Amino acid sequence: MYIQELNIRSFGTLCDRTVTFSRGLNIVEGKNESGKSTLAMFIKFILYGLSGRATGSALPERKRYVSWSTGQAAGSMTVADGEKLYRVERTLTLSSHEGQRELSHETVQLFNARTNAPIPLEGSPGEVLFGVPESIFLNTVFVRQIDGTRPSGASLLTSIENLLFSADENVCTEKAVERLDAARRQILYKNGSGGSLYARRAERSEAAAALCEAQEKNASLLRAEEECKTAAEEADALRERIRRQERLCECGEINLLKRRFDALGAMERKLGAMDKTLAEKTSGGIDREYLGALAACEDRLREETEEIGKLHAAAQALAVKAEKAKKTAEKIRRDADDAEAEASVLRSRIKRLGAAAGTLLVCAVLVGGGAWLLDHFDVFPSPIPLAVAGVLAILGVICLILRRRDRTALEALLREWDAVDADGLRYAVAQSHGGMPEAEKLADELQFLSAAEESAVTKQVQDAQHARTLVTRVLGEGDAAADIEAVRARLGAARAQGEVLCAETEALQKEAETLRGRYSILTEQLSGTDEALVRRQFADNIKTEEGRIASGMDAAKVEEAKKELAALRRAGQEAEQKRHALETRLAAQRAVSVSPARLAARVAALDEEIDALSSRHEAYCLAIDMLNEAAGAMREQVLPEIVADACASANRISDGAFEAIGVDRALSMSFTRGGRTYDVEYLSEGTKDVAYISLRRALSDVLFGGKRPPLLYDESFARVDEERLTRILDMLGAPSEEDAQSILFTCRSLEGTLASAAGARIVKL
Repeated sequence: MYIQELNIRSFGTLCDRTVTFSRGLNIVEGKNESGKSTLAMFIKFILYGLSGRATGSALPERKRYVSWSTGQAAGSMTVADGEKLYRVERTLTLSSHEGQRELSHETVQLFNARTNAPIPLEGSPGEVLFGVPESIFLNTVFVRQIDGTRPSGASLLTSIENLLFSADENVCTEKAVERLDAARRQILYKNGSGGSLYARRAERSEAAAALCEAQEKNASLLRAEEECKTAAEEADALRERIRRQERLCECGEINLLKRRFDALGAMERKLGAMDKTLAEKTSGGIDREYLGALAACEDRLREETEEIGKLHAAAQALAVKAEKAKKTAEKIRRDADDAEAEASVLRSRIKRLGAAAGTLLVCAVLVGGGAWLLDHFDVFPSPIPLAVAGVLAILGVICLILRRRDRTALEALLREWDAVDADGLRYAVAQSHGGMPEAEKLADELQFLSAAEESAVTKQVQDAQHARTLVTRVLGEGDAAADIEAVRARLGAARAQGEVLCAETEALQKEAETLRGRYSILTEQLSGTDEALVRRQFADNIKTEEGRIASGMDAAKVEEAKKELAALRRAGQEAEQKRHALETRLAAQRAVSVSPARLAARVAALDEEIDALSSRHEAYCLAIDMLNEAAGAMREQVLPEIVADACASANRISDGAFEAIGVDRALSMSFTRGGRTYDVEYLSEGTKDVAYISLRRALSDVLFGGKRPPLLYDESFARVDEERLTRILDMLGAPSEEDAQSILFTCRSLEGTLASAAGARIVKL
């Protein structure tokens, strides 16, 4: 069976491409990113479709290979099987809208390529054509780029054994044995202490014991029925009492509502009378504001009286002080005048005496000098000039002594008044008396105080007149000539009488406000209640026994009736619960109370089930033993064939470089060289790849036999040297492989050069 032609309409980067293959070896050669791996995945897509799940960080196959331009992955494949020719067509369309998840639509069809007749598909085309599921196809004939990650041989061998044994890789013999053993355990455990057979035997013992208890339960059932009847009668009696008490409470509520409407009318009338009285009391304008005006006026009059008294006392004190200052100033002026006059006389005498003394002494000097000259030159020798000079000198000295006396007297005068000189004598005299008093300033202040006192008196007279006007609103007209104290007394009397009137008004307002609040609450409580309906119901209730009883009940008695009703309801609930419990117990007793004949029939049925389960348990044990033997025989038959084929291929490729090649039960290969055996993981990457390819080829030969699908190699020989590559290509292109097909995808020209001699078909992308 081989692929004859691929028709790619849209797949990844490939579009409108047709690729033709032949039997035997085919080389698909192209540079990187030319679409080789995409072409290989197209084959897998046609046979098994594309996965929508992401693996690790890689994109899902659907997103990777659906064309961006068309939103589709579509094409067909023609497969030849001897004289038969098949065509597989597959189309996958992806669509998504903003804010929605991705939607997909896929169609796949199988046709007879010679007649175009459709062939029904039961499963994927790969399963129909090659008989294997996708996982086996990918792990055997579809060899991708080898990057060091290889599938587990043990899991692969298990899948192959399952296919050979049951035609389904997921139907594992081990799982079948486990399921049979689980079914066996459901019937009976090995130790005999569990399972349905054990349960049925226990159930039979319980049924036999229940047969003995049947008579006792029937007697207890009769007693329970009698108790249920008594409890039902008690519950019915309580329900009747509850009904009557509910009716009494309803009548009591109607009675209370009627009384509230009556109270509401009485409140309306009382509020009207209060409002009228308040209007009369407040018509005169006597309120707290008016009382405040009276108090303020009284306070102003008192304060003004006190202020006038203070101003009058201050003016009198200031007048005394001004008179005293006037006298002090006159005395200072007299003393200053006397001191200045005395100082003036002394200063004048000092000046005259100084001038006279100077003149006399100058004359004495002149006369004495002239006398000396006359005597010296004997012009006029005479003692008279000298005597005259002496007299003049004596007179000059006397003048100096008198001048000294007057200066001493002037200094004494200055010291007396603590003055520096005669010019500051007047100031010193004033300072010695404590300073010159400001009599004029005191006179001005006295005049200001007198004016202030007069203004205060005028203001008080005006306020008194205003007070008389205020007082007349309470006390009526009074004496217009009354003094200030009389006005203040009338103010106090008016304020006291106003306080009484305001207190009465406020008390009445408070009472009215309280009544209005109660009226508002009562109105709100009765809002939505039809007064006419309440009065009609009251008139109807009074005709009944409960209504007549309720007419004499107040709110407290209605509450007591409600409490009694609540107690009756609790008692009724307890009675109903007791009744329900008894009925439940009775129903339970009836449910478990069965006749001995019925229990005997159940015991017989259990005996039949026990016999059937025992037979099934023996059958399961026998099937498990036979299945284990068959699976072991199958494994012993398949594994040697796989080992022999893989060793032959690996030895052929290696040109006998190894003394022996082995494959264990987990499909792991080992190589013997120089007497030592090496696991494949200790050898070069190229040798590992040879072992892996040989094992995959052997698996496909054993699994598919003569109906082997094409072998796909996607860059699988990149790490194999040229010599081994030549042997691999010779093996794939050997005459024995002409009925099979191998497709090698490579980016090198080496594979094409080496395979062209063997007649391989070369397809370039």
